[in-house]
Amino acid sequence: MPPLALRAFWLVAWYENNVILRVLALALSISSIPAFAQPADMIFYHGKIITVDSKFRIANALAIRGDRIIAAGDEKDVEKLAGPNTRKIDLGGKVVMPGLTDSHVHASEAAMYEWDHAVPEMETIADVLQYIKSRASVTKPGDWIVLRDLGLSASR
Repeated sequence: MPPLALRAFWLVAWYENNVILRVLALALSISSIPAFAQPADMIFYHGKIITVDSKFRIANALAIRGDRIIAAGDEKDVEKLAGPNTRKIDLGGKVVMPGLTDSHVHASEAAMYEWDHAVPEMETIADVLQYIKSRASVTKPGDWIVLRDLGLSASR
């Protein structure tokens, strides 16, 4: 398999009744569709498959076996990988795009970070001290003033 064909993605597709399909892929074959001894478990067709290869090609079909994408390309080529038990899903023109699911996120914290006031851009230690001073003037005694992920350089 060519180096560009090796990719790990979570693919998210809106298909059928707007149900999200998440497909874990350990390998993405985007160059040519080789002949495989075993048929695909699932084929998605009649869609827009964003491959994110070096040419940013858009395929219209995708074949999966197990937890691997085995082909992305034209429907007629991908269809050759179907067997008698292959599940075929018509995407109805919907998009399948690569995405990442970070298993270590703090979505609720991120959503609540600025819920009661905006946190300004801070580029220097002086900016941080000014922010703390402004928050201290409106914070109840004993409450904490919390800042996260400032990314300041120690030299500034």
